[in-house]
Amino acid sequence: MDTELKHSKLLIIEDNLNNIQVVVNALQHYGFETAVARNGISGLKRAELLQPDLILLDILLPDIEGFEVCQQLKANPQTQDIPIIFMTALSRVEDKVKGFAVGGVDYVTKPIHHEELVARVITHLKMQAQKKQLQSQAQALEHAKQLAETLQAQAEAANRAKSVFLANMSHELRTPLNAILGYTQIFQRDKAFTPSQLEGINIIHRNGEYLLTLINDILDLSKIEANKIEFFPTEVSLPSFLQQITEIFQIRAQQKGLHFRVEITSPLPIIRVDEKRLRQILINLLSNAFKFTQQGHITLQLGYQQHQLLLKVEDTGIGIKSEELPKIFLPFQQVGHPNAQEKGTGLGLAITQQLVEMMGGQLQVESRFEQGTIFWMTLDLPEVVGYVTQPPPKTSKIIGYQPPLPSDHYKILIVDDELENRLVLRNFLKPLNFVLQEATNGQEAIEQAQAWHPDVILMDIMMPVMDGIEATCKIKQSPKLQDVILIAVSAKVFESEQQKCFEAGCHSFIMKPVNQDELLEQLQSALKLTWRYEVSTNETTELPEEQPLIGPSKEQAAILFELTLRGDLDGILKFVKQLEQENAKFKTFSNKINLLAENIQIQQIRQIAKDYRDGE
Repeated sequence: MDTELKHSKLLIIEDNLNNIQVVVNALQHYGFETAVARNGISGLKRAELLQPDLILLDILLPDIEGFEVCQQLKANPQTQDIPIIFMTALSRVEDKVKGFAVGGVDYVTKPIHHEELVARVITHLKMQAQKKQLQSQAQALEHAKQLAETLQAQAEAANRAKSVFLANMSHELRTPLNAILGYTQIFQRDKAFTPSQLEGINIIHRNGEYLLTLINDILDLSKIEANKIEFFPTEVSLPSFLQQITEIFQIRAQQKGLHFRVEITSPLPIIRVDEKRLRQILINLLSNAFKFTQQGHITLQLGYQQHQLLLKVEDTGIGIKSEELPKIFLPFQQVGHPNAQEKGTGLGLAITQQLVEMMGGQLQVESRFEQGTIFWMTLDLPEVVGYVTQPPPKTSKIIGYQPPLPSDHYKILIVDDELENRLVLRNFLKPLNFVLQEATNGQEAIEQAQAWHPDVILMDIMMPVMDGIEATCKIKQSPKLQDVILIAVSAKVFESEQQKCFEAGCHSFIMKPVNQDELLEQLQSALKLTWRYEVSTNETTELPEEQPLIGPSKEQAAILFELTLRGDLDGILKFVKQLEQENAKFKTFSNKINLLAENIQIQQIRQIAKDYRDGE
């Protein structure tokens, strides 16, 4: 017999002493503990008190019939799970069926045979033990399930609380940043400031943007963890996109005395991609390279083959030890030489890796300590065929717009409960000849819109009395105001919040701190504006096409052609500069190549070089 069955407690409910003695002797021989009750009432009481592992129950008892005793045992929650084996001399089928019907598990007929009795007892004890084990496992599983559900609910509640906290903190931080960066943008356009004052303004602006970058990094990581990152693909011209990026880092390279090279390994088409996220990836990788490179060069290599964007960033910085490489993609981590670590959250690479993987790619790294690091990746991005690129925006200062009629000017209603935010927009838009009014909450916005009929409403979202969402819905429901252009201007950055703005009827969304160039683009698109630009006496103009262009010799053109094949923009600029230094007659040619190089028009430079190389 199994060890775990020894010392099992058995209750015998039987009135005949001879039968009791036979059963007790048989069971005790095998090590079972036994207890006896001589009638049904006593049996019920002892069963509840002793909680035996099994009951042997006679049917013909002096006070209560065994069937009735069994029914009462099964009706009692404290005894209902105890298996019951009937002992009886009754052999009719009807009696056996009735015994099973009231809850018995087996029959032992009299006269009782020891071996049969013990075998049946052991069988049902094993079955009962297995039943208890299954119940215990089921209870453990149910407990584990409940615990998991509780932990999941707690985690979801914590995530919601974190999202709410981050959203609120982002809003609170973006509100003062909107004023800081708003005024620095206004001041940067103002020529009344001295160079030293402008330098101070630029320092404030750069540090404000850096603080904004830290806020965005933390929010992006939170969105990634909550699986709330969304992608919005648009048509993106890679040459224009690359030009914007290189302009940023050429300045940084000059400041640090580094050699920044851009290598284009193939013609760059127009692709469909989330431009914001692709820019974020590339800027993070280049920023990381510039942070940890004090001398030497940084190379950005870009190519597009078979619907794949190939991107590589190589530097000659401090490098990373092999044992530290696994850590570089962890949040809030900075590795490398302790003295070389720079300010930052340590989130850039963590976010970049997650974004690349969410876009279907894989970010890879190779590094040698104190020699440099290479990051590279490939992304499957479709080419857009037949898309007409827009000309690059003018760099001259916008001083106003061409009104539809000489005496007619567009009216803009600025809605924001914060005076500082209204002042920023007012001081930016008023010099451009827009007619302005202001409201401090959604209810005021509705009243002023109905009385004044503005062309555009710049609507804040979080306001007292009535928020921007409700105000927008009511404005769009008014037949007289259905054509008004509503632009949401908010520090609420989550896509779900932005979606609410669009569902309410907003035409577009601008995030605080307001980028004034973006605001001008939104106004131009909504109102079909024609801008008026400041005419600068220092503005250079292109030479007429008919002016003679003296170019290089065939040998010199061959060198230039070879540089274009390698995509060596820096080499091209150095080569034409050397040509100009050797002979002033090449100045016009040099200026033209410089202009094309700055706009990353490698193919045009290659064609010019080919024409001079192969010419007569």
